[in-house]
Amino acid sequence: SFYKDAVIMRKEARVDLDELVKMMQSNPYYEITIHAYCNGKNKREIIALGPDKNYFDVAGSVKVRGTAKYLTVLRAEAIREYLAEHGVDVRRTKIFPWGGTDMVVKADSPQSNLNDRIEIEITRD
Repeated sequence: SFYKDAVIMRKEARVDLDELVKMMQSNPYYEITIHAYCNGKNKREIIALGPDKNYFDVAGSVKVRGTAKYLTVLRAEAIREYLAEHGVDVRRTKIFPWGGTDMVVKADSPQSNLNDRIEIEITRD
């Protein structure tokens, strides 16, 4: 899960990412596609990773302006980079940024944070 309009993930997301790393390390032939989504289709100020790549804390982050599609590109790239830093070859990962399409709930719903998500598809095993 992500902070609103951010590439920065909530601390509890680390557990899921570490499980994904373990799965990829245990299955060396797996290839995945990282599907990234966000809430809404509007342009926005995005809290992006800074040079220190602090995936789970906004400290050291930078602000950029961009579209919903750009936000999802940055999110998917962050997941790919996290996996790479933990030994998963980037050639085993593809990204697909969906922007604000295929939302789970309406953008103005009280549960709109559900639209900010990553889905992992195993494309080769």
